[in-house]
Amino acid sequence: MIANRPQSLYDTTESLGTRTKFQTIKVQQSTKTKVQSIKQADFAIRYLYTRSSESRNLGSLGQDYITFRYDEKHITFALCDGVGQSYCGNLAAHFLGDQLIDWLWKNIPKLAHYEQTLRKSLREFLDSLTPEATRFINSHARDDNMPKVHPSAEGIYRGAIEDTRAKGSETTFSCGYIVLPNNLFPDGLLVLAWMGDSPIKFWGAADRERSREIANQFHTGHHWSSKSGLFEREPNVLIDTLHSVRRIIACSDGLQPIYTRLNDKLRNDELDDYVEKISSSENNDDISFIELCLEPQVLLALPQPAFTQIKVASDEIYIQWLPVPDAVQYEVTAIVDSQTLGNYKITENTWRWNADKLWTNCKIRVQSQSRDEASEWSILKLDNQVSSSLPLRKRVTVLSTTLIILALCITFLAGAIIESISSSSSKDLIVTSSPSKTTTSTPFVPTITTTMEIENPSPISPPITFTPAPLNTATPSKSIIETPVDIVPTP
Repeated sequence: MIANRPQSLYDTTESLGTRTKFQTIKVQQSTKTKVQSIKQADFAIRYLYTRSSESRNLGSLGQDYITFRYDEKHITFALCDGVGQSYCGNLAAHFLGDQLIDWLWKNIPKLAHYEQTLRKSLREFLDSLTPEATRFINSHARDDNMPKVHPSAEGIYRGAIEDTRAKGSETTFSCGYIVLPNNLFPDGLLVLAWMGDSPIKFWGAADRERSREIANQFHTGHHWSSKSGLFEREPNVLIDTLHSVRRIIACSDGLQPIYTRLNDKLRNDELDDYVEKISSSENNDDISFIELCLEPQVLLALPQPAFTQIKVASDEIYIQWLPVPDAVQYEVTAIVDSQTLGNYKITENTWRWNADKLWTNCKIRVQSQSRDEASEWSILKLDNQVSSSLPLRKRVTVLSTTLIILALCITFLAGAIIESISSSSSKDLIVTSSPSKTTTSTPFVPTITTTMEIENPSPISPPITFTPAPLNTATPSKSIIETPVDIVPTP
């Protein structure tokens, strides 16, 4: 499923060798791209792009550039941050990004077994690009690709441009290549390569961050140049299996104000809000961001519904959840004993259901849906249990009215027997629910309780109000007794 991405360019191409088709995404440098999502069976990709306020005001292209390519089992990406002080850094970023994903896509499988071999081959490739890069930049360095300046400063600007042209165009880069497990790489493959200060963050199993392993290898001032290549420097390289890597983020330094927040699995709307705040602040920079996740459910475009209120009775349930931004409807499914009893499409964030078999191995599932996306299911699970105490966290106990009536009959009968043995005089019996009145002759009364738990909680769930009370308190047959029933002879 591919979200609506009007700002991006696409190129679906027949590939060579054993691969069938791949998709190449090139994010435009001239417009803002809010968070976009791509979901495949085994991975998900998110990306966004926005220019600095200076570039927007001048009508210039952004200096950052994102491109990536994928098929069902392979992903390659490149994020480049052009150096604004160099000649057409935006074009250098565009050129190098396209070259990197082509080279990674074709060459990594045969180079990924030895880090030194990979580093040497990548360095030779990047240094060899300088003649082609110079031709590309000179042919594309038109006025509409150049920064706009005030007419009064145009003469000085043109002189400075010629000085920077002689030094070449420069950019940072962060790129990577992922192979899902196959015969050649049974544990999968991750290759990362970078130069400059555009950070990469990555996590292993159980969200264990591993970014600190490479944190000291991102250096401001280290760039690739269309004239000098890598300036005799070595590119940074990391090779690992997917067994110990589950999520990767690459971004430009414009996202530095919220860099630590990227540890969280931010929702799309949260990420867009943060970027909007940064873009409206003073001295903001271009922002580019790409995230690859091998657990695609955590990057769903829509958050799953977060329950806020649940009311239950013996044959009724009422559920309320937080409204989900961009959701046009919600789907609610009632499943009893593995059979679907009802499927409902609603627009409100509340739902009420009446059913005779509500408390028999019942699951209630709620999903938020937009025109293009669907969230993960939020699930309430209900089971009949015999219990003499309240369950612990995230459970609400509802006493079965039918069994309480039966318990009352048993206690009345037991009281009558005790009274006939202990006293020859006839005494009336009364029933009280006061826990303060107890007698040693009160028998143990088992209670059947229905427990309800959130099987698949939303990560943004607020505190939930569970109300183990009837929806219609005026109906005596649905009243719920929650205190022990004692039988006390009248004096």
